[in-house]
Amino acid sequence: MISMNNCTYLLVGINAKYIHTSLAVRTLYAYVKSPRLSWREYNINEDIAAVCADIYAQMADTILFSCYIWNIEFIIRTARRLKQVAPETEIIFGGPEVSYAAQEYMEKYSFIDAVICGEGEETLKRIIETGTLNHFGVTYRDKTGRIISCPHRHPINDISVIPFPYTDEDIEQNKNKLIYYESSRGCPFGCTYCLSSADRSLRFRDLSLVFNELDFFIRHSVKIVKFTDRTFNADKKRAEAIIKFLIDRAPKTTFHFEAAADPLDRETLSLLKTAPPGLFQLEIGVQSTNEKTLASINRKTSIAKIADTVRTIRSFGNIHLHLDLIAGLPYEDYESFRRSFNDVFAMEPHVIQLGFLKLLHGTKIREAPAIYTYEPPYEVLKTPYISYEELLKLKRIEDIVEKYYNSGAFSRSVKQLCGSFPSPFDFFEALSFFYSKGGFDKIGIPRDRLYEILLAFAQTVPEISVPQFTELLLFDYLENNKPRTPKWAKREPVLKQRFNILTEDFINEKLPEYCGMSAKEIIKHVYFERFFFPERIVIFDREHHRIIDTKKESDT
Repeated sequence: MISMNNCTYLLVGINAKYIHTSLAVRTLYAYVKSPRLSWREYNINEDIAAVCADIYAQMADTILFSCYIWNIEFIIRTARRLKQVAPETEIIFGGPEVSYAAQEYMEKYSFIDAVICGEGEETLKRIIETGTLNHFGVTYRDKTGRIISCPHRHPINDISVIPFPYTDEDIEQNKNKLIYYESSRGCPFGCTYCLSSADRSLRFRDLSLVFNELDFFIRHSVKIVKFTDRTFNADKKRAEAIIKFLIDRAPKTTFHFEAAADPLDRETLSLLKTAPPGLFQLEIGVQSTNEKTLASINRKTSIAKIADTVRTIRSFGNIHLHLDLIAGLPYEDYESFRRSFNDVFAMEPHVIQLGFLKLLHGTKIREAPAIYTYEPPYEVLKTPYISYEELLKLKRIEDIVEKYYNSGAFSRSVKQLCGSFPSPFDFFEALSFFYSKGGFDKIGIPRDRLYEILLAFAQTVPEISVPQFTELLLFDYLENNKPRTPKWAKREPVLKQRFNILTEDFINEKLPEYCGMSAKEIIKHVYFERFFFPERIVIFDREHHRIIDTKKESDT
């Protein structure tokens, strides 16, 4: 055993982006409640030398890193450097990336002194209280360098005993970032690609605590709270209680849930229909619409039910919908994925998250016959069903979907183009080829340039009327960007007609917020553009998220 009496400990969270926050380090810190424990967080885009210098300046005896597939390489480089400059410092890894590969990591990296496997709250508390590493849930090196694997620690049965991880000071500093919140642990489903399938013990936080904690976020005007619950509506009645609570509070905060579509029955949907716009974001994992694929990954769901539910929610017009697809799953070849994509596109979600299968440590699908990257994120390179070349095509399509669909900034023009191809997938595929041929996928493209490229692509599509398409694209542009007429639109600005339109009656009826202002003053706040299909002048009022079609120019 390694004596660690009177040690000081530093928890380190490495986030994927600056706007993210680390729930793990905050939760561990709140649970342990030791004056010898502190925490810091950084992100993978920071300079490693600067991060190392800051961690070193904390003068902690033991440094504990929270490890995931997206930050493990950054952590390894950071931890190795810290061990070089401070060899006496204990380095401990924990988190989902290392929990199921503790022996492998410690054999590969001699600077790792221990790995905490599974839920870390109680294990870390015991380590700090006793000053030793010989506890359930720990794999560590003894004094001889031998690796010792202690038995597994059972998960905390009552997660309501875990203190709320946020303080007033902390949340005020981070309220404009993405705040993570946990109201349950575990998952009732056994999807073979997901780590949650390794922990089927579904545990819920007491609802009275949940309500108080959600109120905390609302009082602090947090921008967005993302529930980390693997299936938010695993308990239907409980989910409805939380939804109703938030609807009744009608906060400005947005709450993001990962939900299963099947349990969303008429009662739940009727409740969601009453939500204020912007209150909820729902993320639903479809993954594939190939029934053989779904059966192979132990995913029991009805695609018809998902489609019906998604279309119903979409019709409400108040909830932002994300649907997930995974490329590289068993029995899903390129043509099958094409069908899955088109099926999901037909459901009209706001966002299609096109991901690629990752064979994570601890998941059953890691045993599947596939070639994948040896280093994190263990992403599939090819399978018996889909080739490396085909997955590369899907990578390019993913980028196009992100730019032109998920951004929401090309809705009219993309809809028009999709109708000129056999299917939406064919359109995105063709646009990805156009991008690749033009070398656009090799460089960063400013948003304004994306419109020019789409116009150039449309000019290669025989079925497209370029003048009419240009107007649709211009409408998309003015609705989603700084109001000004781009050069590619090739039209004269609306000048004199603006004053003819802004009569007192028109202002009172169409622009009541500007009553009492002169036409000259109003023009500083709204933008006028002329369209010809049909002929009219359109006013874009960005301040009030409003678009007003006026009478035809000949009538003004």
